[in-house]
Amino acid sequence: DNFDAANIKSLAKVTDLVLDLKNNKVDAILIEDGVAKINCDKNEGIAMSDFVVTDEDGGSAIALKKGS
Repeated sequence: DNFDAANIKSLAKVTDLVLDLKNNKVDAILIEDGVAKINCDKNEGIAMSDFVVTDEDGGSAIALKKGS
């Protein structure tokens, strides 16, 4: 419901999502918390937000470019 105005793009691999984020092809990515932490640690210039998405079927997190 919070993403009604967003253009949503799905990719099969987290590495492709992170690459799109780093190359300014997307403004944010939504991935699971643990996966987001690992990718933020491995990739300079991206960080996690404190935005929480509730998903009764699983967990998620958002990673954003630092300063966004």
